[in-house]
Amino acid sequence: MNCKPGDLAVTTGMAVPANNDVIVEVESFAFVNHLGMTVWNIKHRQPMLVDTGPRAGTWMDRGIICDTNLRPISGVPVHDEQLDEVPA
Repeated sequence: MNCKPGDLAVTTGMAVPANNDVIVEVESFAFVNHLGMTVWNIKHRQPMLVDTGPRAGTWMDRGIICDTNLRPISGVPVHDEQLDEVPA
């Protein structure tokens, strides 16, 4: 699995291109789909276009997304290689 509840993640590989690169919050486990993939309940500030089911064609700020379409945003600081010492 890529994510766990409470993670922030970026969407990728979505069927609707406008739904890619959206920052979402993983809220909770939803279910395991027929392909054995974990699906999460998510929420997000930027509305995403629903592409399947009875709500197809509507924009929502909550929904479900497969774990495979999420890349977690790490809280680990990233920095360039630097020397910790100041040369004398």
